[in-house]
Amino acid sequence: MSYATRKNQDNEIIVYPLELPMYDGNNSEMGRQATVALASCLRHFAVVDAIIQDGLEDPNVEDHDDILNKHFSQGTEQLISCMMALASMADNYGIDIMHEIMEVPWLV
Repeated sequence: MSYATRKNQDNEIIVYPLELPMYDGNNSEMGRQATVALASCLRHFAVVDAIIQDGLEDPNVEDHDDILNKHFSQGTEQLISCMMALASMADNYGIDIMHEIMEVPWLV
């Protein structure tokens, strides 16, 4: 799989400035938090993909949309938590992550 930088209809690179709150802690704690949050995020989104793309639904569940929305919401929360932990690690190392992203978006 290859990745390409997203562009709008005018062929301009799409960049979203993120203003994330920072976690307090050392880099070991931030790394652990990012790892756990990312793993959790991927599990929740795997369930979402299994339901949407593969049609795998539990026949014992009446409200599939509720299950889908719950996993999507939890996956989103965990993804944001992972991003906050990574941004906090960067800050601990003195890296202005948003400046770096804005300077070289094609390397992201």
